[in-house]
Amino acid sequence: MPIFDQSESMMFAKWHGTDDLQNNEEFWTDCWEFYLDKTVKLPIAMSDRVVETISSRIVCPPHACNDCCTTYEKLRMTKEEAEVMSIIGNPDLKYEIKGDDVILDISGGCPFLKDGACSAYDKRPPTCRLFPILSPCQTRRSDMSVFDQLQMRIKCDTSFECIKAIIKDACDRFDLLLLPDLTLLHKDGSFVEDILEL
Repeated sequence: MPIFDQSESMMFAKWHGTDDLQNNEEFWTDCWEFYLDKTVKLPIAMSDRVVETISSRIVCPPHACNDCCTTYEKLRMTKEEAEVMSIIGNPDLKYEIKGDDVILDISGGCPFLKDGACSAYDKRPPTCRLFPILSPCQTRRSDMSVFDQLQMRIKCDTSFECIKAIIKDACDRFDLLLLPDLTLLHKDGSFVEDILEL
């Protein structure tokens, strides 16, 4: 079990011992306040099913929100994606080419964000299209094999609702319990030590 800071300890103390947290809306309200603008690692392996679940829930009209545009300092994409976006050869943009990838420096703000909207919305790279999924964290399972662990950034209602859906799906499919720190337990009380594959 992880070591908690004071606010995490208060959250854990408030909700510890509560049954069926994954279906408790008051708990999720507290989670929203606690995890807003934080990265959450879930005990779930990246998979096409997870990406599809998240993508189907992300409904971001092109001019309604720009939270994903203010999350990154560097934006990785393929050379082909960079060419479609007219990045390569553009003297106004800071970027570097690493192998088959182009890394655009957006630490001063995304150059494609104009008047609060993405000016390259239809051409945006997968990093932007798949937000709130972040690059996966490589994690070892108990058998020492390496998996890509799902990480998500909570920046908006949409990203938060995606995490809720994934956790509820995992609890339902594998008959698991949810703890206040978003750790998952088997019904016998043992921790889910391996990365789940949904």
